[in-house]
Amino acid sequence: MARALIEVLGIEVLGLSFGYLVGHYLMGLGSTAIVINPAVVNSAMLLLIVILSRNFVVALVVFLLGRYVFIQDLVVALALLYDGLLISYVPPLIALMGVLPHGVFELLGFAEVAVAGRGFARGGAFLRSLLLGVVLIIVAGFIESFVTPRVLLLVSRHGLTV
Repeated sequence: MARALIEVLGIEVLGLSFGYLVGHYLMGLGSTAIVINPAVVNSAMLLLIVILSRNFVVALVVFLLGRYVFIQDLVVALALLYDGLLISYVPPLIALMGVLPHGVFELLGFAEVAVAGRGFARGGAFLRSLLLGVVLIIVAGFIESFVTPRVLLLVSRHGLTV
């Protein structure tokens, strides 16, 4: 299962990176400034609900596609490609600052859910990976809702654009 986890993590990183590069460099979406609405920081609970709702839908789809590994990998890559396009309007350093605090937990969480789906489809062990994946996705949601907006607000107040 460790091989499958590394495979899914690689697909996630490639999808996110490719989406960012396509949006930022080929489509010209990159800008030199970032503006964060302070109201986003104040509505962290609403943001948490939206983020967890989206992430659990994606996790459920990825889990249920465990029998069809190629399609599961394709869904994971497309989801991260979309996320890469969403962040491509900011410079690379700011994009990293916006993704890294929660992204490590989120990517590992989705990878664990994918591995759990494969285990479930084969009639093998899957509960540990599934629970670990769900916990990591929840932790990522809290970080993305409560920490990441504050980091980006701090960056925007200091005018960091590199």
